[in-house]
Amino acid sequence: FMVNYRHLCHKQDEYEIGYITGKDVFDYFTNGSDSSPGLDGWHASDLTFLSPLACQLIADMHNAIEKGAPWPSHMMDTRAVFLSQDPEKTQDPMAYRVLKITSIFIRKWGTGRMSQLKPWVKGWGLPELNAGVPDKSAMDAWYNTAISIEEALIEKLTVAGVSVDVLN
Repeated sequence: FMVNYRHLCHKQDEYEIGYITGKDVFDYFTNGSDSSPGLDGWHASDLTFLSPLACQLIADMHNAIEKGAPWPSHMMDTRAVFLSQDPEKTQDPMAYRVLKITSIFIRKWGTGRMSQLKPWVKGWGLPELNAGVPDKSAMDAWYNTAISIEEALIEKLTVAGVSVDVLN
């Protein structure tokens, strides 16, 4: 496929999101799944019991952090957990998926902010992107690639390709 670089060079208008409110914090604490707890032992379901005042204090903390204040040091610990992707390859270190467990307060903040940024993210999604933008996934990449290969085979064309993934 060809990447249309004109889209990449297009200056995206700024997208503003407001300060986080206590209601925002309550909403992102009460919505979503109850994932595994953070290292501090807080479960997502525990956060649904916080009072409006507690949610506002957490909103104030998040706003201060977004203005440059550091995260509280006890929230900065991260634990890496290695999950085997193939039970037949437990001796292969590349056959593991690394999950990083952080504070639930950081995870919920990130989820809440990403939800507020969805309209902006959708605006810069290129047709060639299959992850990181709403309504697209790796399955789209598989189907589009399979269709392109089938079409090339029907037309008796040579097929070559490349896949790019971002690792952190």
